Amino acid sequence: DVVLLVDAYDVLLTPSALGIAPRFRALGRPLVFAAERTLWPDAALEPHYPPPPPPSFTNATAATGTMGTTGTALPGGGAGESEAYPPRFLNSGTVVGEGWAVRLMLGRLQRMGALTRCGPDDQRGFHKFFLENPELCALDYRGELFATLHFLTKPMHV
Repeated sequence: DVVLLVDAYDVLLTPSALGIAPRFRALGRPLVFAAERTLWPDAALEPHYPPPPPPSFTNATAATGTMGTTGTALPGGGAGESEAYPPRFLNSGTVVGEGWAVRLMLGRLQRMGALTRCGPDDQRGFHKFFLENPELCALDYRGELFATLHFLTKPMHV
């Protein structure tokens, strides 16, 4: 089973809900998160994130594990705003995954208290899970599944 979790605050599904499963499975990872340009709420995690993908990047590249492990800070902005600054950080407002992987993730987050004791934002726990489990997780860098509208300042074309 494919499970889709959406907070509906700042996220658009770019295919129809029925189109999510085949695109998700094409990425080759059991969990895929939306990507955004801002690193909230812990900017100090930035050195642990992969560098931004090159302009010729596709989501299929992410599934092959060819990304590095460190990078430089990018200006804020929302999905679709600029190819010069592609989204490269996790947005926990949208995740799609195989049922077993979603259960595993939520169980680990619950055990670490990330869903109840992570301060002002549960996203902190999702960052931790993502960074500690690169073999399970991928980001939707190109917005093929999700469009994150957080800090969007220019019109977005979907």
